[in-house]
Amino acid sequence: MHGLALLWSYMPHAFDVKCGNMHTPLQTFFNDKGRIEYKMKQLGHVDSPSGLRKVLKVMSGSQGVSNFRPTAAQAIYEKFLPDGGTTWDMSGGYGGRLLGAIKTHINYIATEPAKDTFNGLTQIAKDWGNQSNLFGTTQRLEIVQSGSEDYVPEKESLDLCFTSPPYFDTEKYSDEDTQSYKKFPNKADWLEGFLRKTIQNCAYGLKPRRYLVINIANVSSFDNLEGECANIVLSEEFEYMETFQLTLSKMPGKNLSGAK
Repeated sequence: MHGLALLWSYMPHAFDVKCGNMHTPLQTFFNDKGRIEYKMKQLGHVDSPSGLRKVLKVMSGSQGVSNFRPTAAQAIYEKFLPDGGTTWDMSGGYGGRLLGAIKTHINYIATEPAKDTFNGLTQIAKDWGNQSNLFGTTQRLEIVQSGSEDYVPEKESLDLCFTSPPYFDTEKYSDEDTQSYKKFPNKADWLEGFLRKTIQNCAYGLKPRRYLVINIANVSSFDNLEGECANIVLSEEFEYMETFQLTLSKMPGKNLSGAK
């Protein structure tokens, strides 16, 4: 749906990402093959790798990570970016915003610290970049293996900063020491060392009167995350503009949009 099946094929490691206390889809695959086979037949997904991925995510006791819909990313790019504009995706993730950028034919920079996810994003860009080159212009797709708190973009080079950041340790995307929940193991340090530093890097890289859009939501393990994020953004001299409601495949989120 909406290009998500294509993206998941580049990110097989995502099915072993731990979400809270739930089993990962990969754990469910090894522990409950009989029920999985029954569910696949019930839903008409026999012998379909894409169908298997879908079934693993809906099995009781199992929870998989979400991806950002490329069509939703495209809509945001079309609303907030000028023609030929450049966006920085501070937490590259599983490729939804990248594929949306490819479809919209904008310039896209992503930072992503997790090695396997970085490799997946790099391959997506290689396989699908410049596919929509109708006017002879070259699209810039740059994937950087770095945390957003450490990446400093060129000053006033960006038209948009747009991402869905990690929600502290709600989803443990990898066990690498570069993960923000590993570098900043308590919430107060994470808010300052990861989230605030990322917002400061956005402020440095954005052109005047351009936009920051963040998909964020309160979760059971961090029930005031939206408010903490908003306070940091406003304290870094962004101006609040509007909140949009966005439903992802697993959890609802909100976008906080501000203009420099």
